[in-house]
Amino acid sequence: LRNGNLFFTWDDYQTGNFDVSGIVSDPYGTVGNEFPINNIKTGRQSYSRVKALPDGNAMGAWLGDQKAAGVYDVYGGVFAPNGTAIGPESQLNQNTTGAIYRPSIATSNDTLAIIYDAHLLTGGDSDIYVRPLFLNGSAKDNELRVNKNTTGQQFNPSIVPLMNGKYFAVWWGGQTGTSHIYGIILNSDLKTTDTEFLVN
Repeated sequence: LRNGNLFFTWDDYQTGNFDVSGIVSDPYGTVGNEFPINNIKTGRQSYSRVKALPDGNAMGAWLGDQKAAGVYDVYGGVFAPNGTAIGPESQLNQNTTGAIYRPSIATSNDTLAIIYDAHLLTGGDSDIYVRPLFLNGSAKDNELRVNKNTTGQQFNPSIVPLMNGKYFAVWWGGQTGTSHIYGIILNSDLKTTDTEFLVN
């Protein structure tokens, strides 16, 4: 975090439910009390991610199947540096047809990018989608498909900011019949006219 502290999240089964918990530690390893990340306890919450924000807060994101067992969406919430939730959690993915998996978070300036693979949104294999958010976690624009080639499965994305304000996204793609790592440069608004390229 901006104040030097560390913010951790993990998948938790301590209460008999699949939830996400968090904890804040100072730089010297002194930790506070555990606290819940998700407030909605219906279904299974897993695959948690957390990202420090430029304003000093933290963004937590995770998968939750509270609508239907085994059909996941991405949920998220913003937390103060001490772990206190700032507002309620919300669904981050826009299209709810099919299932969402493996979110990753990045920030650049005033935009928070959440990327994930989405299965059956286009009626076929899974594709990679990204959505720009404000730093308070609210939607800044519609979600966008990242991969241009839709042949085969596209999955397990990751995204990082670049020094010029753009983003670099990578993922596994099966368009040749064998899985390879593909990448693409996204503009600061997460849109691009480029096509993906082979990384490995």
